[in-house]
Amino acid sequence: MVFDVGDKVGANTSSMLQDVQAGKSTEIDDFNGWLVDTARLLNKGLRLPAHEELIALVKSQVPLTRAELCAKILGYDYC
Repeated sequence: MVFDVGDKVGANTSSMLQDVQAGKSTEIDDFNGWLVDTARLLNKGLRLPAHEELIALVKSQVPLTRAELCAKILGYDYC
């Protein structure tokens, strides 16, 4: 089922990418920022570095290849 959905929406452009392309602000703080803030609230030492990096990348609006994105968020050059 997951693969079927992926096939159906694979060519779609996400609303966040549409916002970036239109020069609008994104919902990154609403989605990922909420996760980061909630983790900190629940546990003072809990961090979500992948989400923190993703927020920074979206806000910087620097285009990355899939390999570059994987390297920055996951620490390896393939995904």
